[in-house]
Amino acid sequence: MILSIGEQAELFLSVFLAGCAAGVLYDIIEAVRECFPHSRAAVCAGDIIYWAAVVILFFLFLLERNRAEIRLFDIFAFFFGMFLYGLTLGGFVKKALRTALGLIKAAVFLLTEIMLTPLRLLWLLLSPPIIKIIGSAKVCSKKVLHLSGVYAKIKVTGLKDQLRLKERRKK
Repeated sequence: MILSIGEQAELFLSVFLAGCAAGVLYDIIEAVRECFPHSRAAVCAGDIIYWAAVVILFFLFLLERNRAEIRLFDIFAFFFGMFLYGLTLGGFVKKALRTALGLIKAAVFLLTEIMLTPLRLLWLLLSPPIIKIIGSAKVCSKKVLHLSGVYAKIKVTGLKDQLRLKERRKK
């Protein structure tokens, strides 16, 4: 399909803006990673999912706009859009996203603190009697077991020796 210069310019601009959008999406992912730390494996998996999604969306975009004809200037425009976005607006967007996510995180933390405070106060009131009841139940159960002849102290070293012997028998 032969495109006129105007259509090529329009396609270049739309692919350029798609590259900028991909850059914004990656900045959102990075800001979430900084606010909520991830393991290295989760970061790798997230990057793979991101790039797979970007490639699929880029292909669908070109399928819609250019009948899936991939031209060199399309790829150039996409990565140029990402690059130029990163140089110009990327820093500001990252900073704004970090600030917004930090505020959201602080608000969620504050709300959970407010919601858990009555439970903490209830625990402070009820924990001393509960601890006394549990302690007296332990004492009573030890006395009952001792009187019935079932109670015996287990030596930790003897238990460890028995476990080692059992392991040797399994091998």
